[in-house]
Parts: sequence; C-alpha cells; structure tokens
Amino acid sequence: MKPASGTAVFAAIALAGAAPAAAQDYRFPFGGSCTSSSCYVTAYYDLLAASGSMQDWNCRDHTYDGHHGTDFGVGSWPGMDAGRDIVAAADGEVIQTHDGEFDRCTSGDCPGGSGYGNHVRLRHADGKVTIYGHMKNGSVAVTVGQNVRCGDRLGQVGSSGYSTGPHLHFEVRTSSGATDDPFTGPCGGPLTYWVDQGPYNGLPSTECDGATADGDGDGSPAGEDCDDGNPDVHPGATEACNGRDDDCDGSTDEDLLNRCGACGPEPPETCGDAVDNDCDGLTDEECAPEADADAEAEAETDAGGDADADAGPDDVGPVEGSGDDGSDGEAFGYWVFVEEGCGCAAPGRPASGGSLALWLALVLACARRRSDRSREG
Repeated sequence: MKPASGTAVFAAIALAGAAPAAAQDYRFPFGGSCTSSSCYVTAYYDLLAASGSMQDWNCRDHTYDGHHGTDFGVGSWPGMDAGRDIVAAADGEVIQTHDGEFDRCTSGDCPGGSGYGNHVRLRHADGKVTIYGHMKNGSVAVTVGQNVRCGDRLGQVGSSGYSTGPHLHFEVRTSSGATDDPFTGPCGGPLTYWVDQGPYNGLPSTECDGATADGDGDGSPAGEDCDDGNPDVHPGATEACNGRDDDCDGSTDEDLLNRCGACGPEPPETCGDAVDNDCDGLTDEECAPEADADAEAEAETDAGGDADADAGPDDVGPVEGSGDDGSDGEAFGYWVFVEEGCGCAAPGRPASGGSLALWLALVLACARRRSDRSREG
C-alpha cells in the first residue's frame, strides 16, 4: 500500500496539539488470539528512497518499493469475513476517521480515503500519529475527538482503498508529519516503537506500554482485553449474538447466527409469498397440505348444510333404533323437520309421560301451521 502523501496535513495537526510527552511504545494492533495462519507480516517498511530498490529493517526485501508502513495479513478473504478486530496500539485521541468505501478491492487502486480507504488516525501524547488503513466497510467504531485506550477496538480488517487483499496497513508518523519505521534492526533506525517487536517475520507483543492497567475492571489487562472500556467484553466472556466479539477471540457471533444469518430462531415460513422465509432452501413448504385440509373441512360443512335443507315438513318419525310403540316410555323420541318456523332437526329423548305429551303438542302445532299456510295459499 502506498497512499498519497499527507505530510503537510499531519504537520499542522501535530503543531496544533500539546507539547510532546514521553515517547509511547506500541502493542500489536490486532485484537483476539493469533496463529501463524491468521496473523502475519505481509510487508515491512521500505527503507530505501530510491525507486526500484527496497530493503526492510533486517536488511532483506520483505517489503515493496515505496512502502511506508507495516502490513499485517489475516488469512485472506475467509479471515476478513470471519472478522478480525483492529485495536489502538497506544492511548490516544481520534483525529480522523473515514468509512463507507468498498472493502473487497483487489486492484490496488480503489478510490476513497486518500489511498487508505476506510481508516482511523490517532494522535498520541508524544505527538506521533498512527494510521490504521484499509478497514472493512461500516466497521469504524470510533469518532473524531474520542479518547481511546491502548487495546480499544477501532474497526475491522478489510480491503478498501489502495489494497489488493485483506490486511491492516499500520503506519507511524512523527510529530513533524514524516513517516517512520516502528522496527529497529541492522538496517533500521536505533529505536523501536514497539513494547516488544518480536523476531523477524514474527509479531509484536500485545502488551500495552507500561500497563497492567485494566480500564474497565473486568480482570483482563488492556493488553489482552479487546475492549478495555466495556466490562462485558474480555477474554473468556460468553459470546452473545450482538455483532460484537465478546470473548476477544477475533470472531464475531460465532456459532450463534441462524440459517438466515441473523440472531434468534429462523422466522416462520409464510404461505403464498414465494419467499424462502426460514432460509431452508424451500419456498412455501407445507403450505399445500394445509390448504387441502381447509378445503376438505369446507366441503364437509357444505355437505352437512345440504342434508338439513333437504328435510321436508312431513319428516316426522321415531328415532332410529327406538321402540315404535312408546309402550315402555324409555326409548321413544321424534325428529321433527319443518320448513320455516319450527326449527331444524329436534332430536328426541327417552320418552316419559310429560315429555311425550310435549312432543305430541309440537307435532300438532306444526301440522296446524302447515294447514293454515295451505289455506292462505
């Protein structure tokens, strides 16, 4: 990554700040735990100004022409998609942020952020500025004027701006605005800016300068805690489905998202919208059988109504299976079907002296009513 020069801008910012304090050393600017395949150096600072020649701090060429920072890889696109947090290398103030740029650049020449793409810049107490470039779109987690602690989350690794693949471009600028190599070695400067820079092609320490400080009191020092301003976030915490790396393992919401990529259970399938609502690869599944059952129930209801409608006014008789002479008074009853006015089927009950008389009265009344209607007609 070789962004556009911003020496004058950084000089003005530095001069506007307070007088430099004691020099601050940096921690490795990744959150979470690392392996050799998930965190590694992809390019050191190029110490040779002449075009076409390059040399890193160890007198080798693990860099590229004109590179004025240190690049740390994350395992290509899978590592980026898993979510790798970028954290503050030291305490400082946020002096600039940029977000909203395309974050899967492979050309090395994508627009936005003066070559850094989505990025954050911090000014530290000693006047130096650190830049964290090529972040994931939408991941910038701080605002201008905010004070951050060493180890606080700034964003996530992406591939925005002048980038060919996912990595963090970490850049140091002195109080005068000039870029500087944070490593020391046989071909480098006399000072290292790291708490412990580690071996060649290794990684710097995650320990913060001077600190066993635990800013949020959660029992994890700032050098280990990926968000030392939030006591709910620290190594060993229970991961929750909230878009945050609660346990500081470098991944967000691992094993907690549903099939649709959201928190909580899958939504229920909605019939008739031709959408796979529950993200199981099927559309409107199990909807047709329910529709058939509803249709069958409706048909049965219609059939029952027609049977009652077909009964005529003369359909009066004993209940099936009862005695037909009523002599014992126990198994006698009537169904009376009358066209308008006498109700629909009235089931008989076991006959007794009183109830039989009532039934006979009902039959006579309905017969009389039918006779009156015949005369009126």
